[in-house]
Amino acid sequence: MFAAEARPEHRNELFALASQLVLAADSGTLSGQETLAILAASPFLGPLVEPAALFRKAASPMGTKADLFAVALARDPAAAMSMFYEVLSHSWRDAMTLLERVADKLPDLLDPSAMAALGSAIGRGLAVTSPAAGLPDVIDGVYLTELIESG
Repeated sequence: MFAAEARPEHRNELFALASQLVLAADSGTLSGQETLAILAASPFLGPLVEPAALFRKAASPMGTKADLFAVALARDPAAAMSMFYEVLSHSWRDAMTLLERVADKLPDLLDPSAMAALGSAIGRGLAVTSPAAGLPDVIDGVYLTELIESG
């Protein structure tokens, strides 16, 4: 990860330099937002970037938003859930993109009943939006019925 192995005697200089980079990148451009998303994921430089604020910038593509959602989920789960709700209220597809980005982290962050509730909600959403009636058994290798019943 960027700056993770900085020599201790140079950390302050690196942090100051990164602060300047954040100011320059916060121009609203797409490349600036992508740069900020990369910095947000850095264990050392991440505190320079507020993932939720950057997430809400209209120009950010969904891939960048998904990266920021992953950072927020690790750093501030309540903010991440607010981000998720914001996206879900506008686009089921984009909300699923966010969940796909963090799928491997969710079992560690959620207890079994929360995972079951999430699986049930996804299943209901898929049943409503699926061209075929009912809930598919498997989606992208995930057995939804097992996920729902795990709680």
